[in-house]
Amino acid sequence: MSDSLVPSSNDSTHHHMQSDHPHNQYKSFATPPRVLCFSGLDPSGGAGIQADIETLLAIGCIPASIVTCVTAQNSAELKSWQPIPTSMLKQQAQLIFDETPIAAIKIGMLGTIEIIEVIAKIISDQPNIPIILDPILKSGRGQSLSQAPLVDALLQALIPSAHLITPNALEIRQLCPNATNVTMAVDDLLASGCQNVCLTGGHIKTEAVHNKAWNTDHCIYDQVWPRLKGQYHGTGCTFASACAGYIAHGINTAHALALADEFTWNSINQALPTNRPQHVPNRQHQQSFKTTHQELINP
Repeated sequence: MSDSLVPSSNDSTHHHMQSDHPHNQYKSFATPPRVLCFSGLDPSGGAGIQADIETLLAIGCIPASIVTCVTAQNSAELKSWQPIPTSMLKQQAQLIFDETPIAAIKIGMLGTIEIIEVIAKIISDQPNIPIILDPILKSGRGQSLSQAPLVDALLQALIPSAHLITPNALEIRQLCPNATNVTMAVDDLLASGCQNVCLTGGHIKTEAVHNKAWNTDHCIYDQVWPRLKGQYHGTGCTFASACAGYIAHGINTAHALALADEFTWNSINQALPTNRPQHVPNRQHQQSFKTTHQELINP
């Protein structure tokens, strides 16, 4: 896939506050919506399930967390990882669904085909809950977080059920290796059944970061952000979980993308320094954001 995967900014952008997903009943809830997260455990706290939890709490959601894989890593390197037994994942999810309504599901690191298949079965039993999928295939340093052939399993079992997927430039190349430009890649993903695709531009070597999203009809979101200096650990997890949280509040996908983008950029702009090359997004900066469910649904 060529460098023409850098998105253009010619399409129009549409922002609405009304939800565009049939799973709408949570918009009227007085209590914060719950978001179920399937993610890996990063002991450094920069990415994975901890990034999901911090982000969702910051934007007024209650996270329900299922760890898919455990890793040995820090902000600079990944040493190893191991999957959690699928029987445990299935039992955890069933107990969560038995007890409480879930407003959105965020999926991150999966690791194995067996985990993909179990989560696909779990979400097939919950067809009205929006699925936000961050198709994590490698760490931020480029080290593999999956067992081949994971891409085919993702394309067949999970992406068709997703309300939104948030690949970066490296991931969309892996998902669509035969596509020669961004339009073809996005069309291929949408044709599989996914409702919305957001291509994040942090991994593209440009002066600014260009994030752009499409549904089956048109571009729904198009935003350019100043590229901040330095490298950061956990930005993709932060963005995807913020998207899930805002969608869980009943917010339209295009506007949820805008809010999640702003939240993520500010988290990076106020990142927590480490003594390693990669900094950790500061997901505690939310004082300037609307953070309660009532503030979000009654702007």
